[in-house]
Amino acid sequence: MTNPKKTWNVSEASPSGIAIVRNVIYMAALKGERLWRVPITGDTENLGTPTAYYVGTYGRLRTVTKVPGQDQLWLSTTNCDNNGGEPDGADKLFRISIS
Repeated sequence: MTNPKKTWNVSEASPSGIAIVRNVIYMAALKGERLWRVPITGDTENLGTPTAYYVGTYGRLRTVTKVPGQDQLWLSTTNCDNNGGEPDGADKLFRISIS
């Protein structure tokens, strides 16, 4: 067993989806309602400082996926289930640029 490289409080994360693009981890968070960006450094065994984006802006973030052939991500929400409390049809799919 290997210990995790990084952990978060449930209130900040509750990870639900991960994409790795050019040695950067992008992690969607349900309860934390944010997108984490975590650089992979050195020999790919170490992580840099995590940065949170869209904190509370879009609600519960479910998935993050690299857009093929683009420097972009697809990011989706899960706000219409029993935990999100939003009406049917309120979930969103976003296309965001990365650099």
